[in-house]
Amino acid sequence: MEWMDRECNFWLVGGDRRQQALAKLLEEEGHTVHVTALEGEGLTPEPPGPGLALAHCVILPLPVTQGEGLLHTPLSGQQLSLEDLFRALNPGQLLCGGLVTPAQRRQAEEHGLRLYDYYAREECMVANAVPTAAGVGPTRDGRVGNPWVEEIPFLGANSEIRDYSATIIANESFETGEIRSSFAASVETDE
Repeated sequence: MEWMDRECNFWLVGGDRRQQALAKLLEEEGHTVHVTALEGEGLTPEPPGPGLALAHCVILPLPVTQGEGLLHTPLSGQQLSLEDLFRALNPGQLLCGGLVTPAQRRQAEEHGLRLYDYYAREECMVANAVPTAAGVGPTRDGRVGNPWVEEIPFLGANSEIRDYSATIIANESFETGEIRSSFAASVETDE
């Protein structure tokens, strides 16, 4: 994809197997990928620190939080509050998360951050629903999962998240923060 030709610096914070797969996908495409509060699958988590402020895009989990303002981090023992994450970032930075609430969007705006909801996009919902449905529910032998699926392919939704994030990055004017394309402008109304 033409807009993915330049290397981007991504930070993936929290999440589940979908975030693990997305990290690998972005690395395979030659991007710099950092993870925090996300473990397993050969990923090396880093503590949230100054590097976060250098990210072109911070990708948050689906859903963004679990409970009282804590990021959704089921694959990590680390607990990280959304507020602490927002404080570690620079005004104007781009974040993408799933199932973003209006309160979370306002909280990001108070810190001068731009938070987009990738799950508000129909193609992401559909790409996520099929593998999720294929892997849930009890099987005939009492196990949880789908007996006809060896491994649940999460990459459909991750490709959509990657494309969505990269399209926003590609269409941003980093000097002015002005969105240049009508596609990117449309995501601002996805509340």
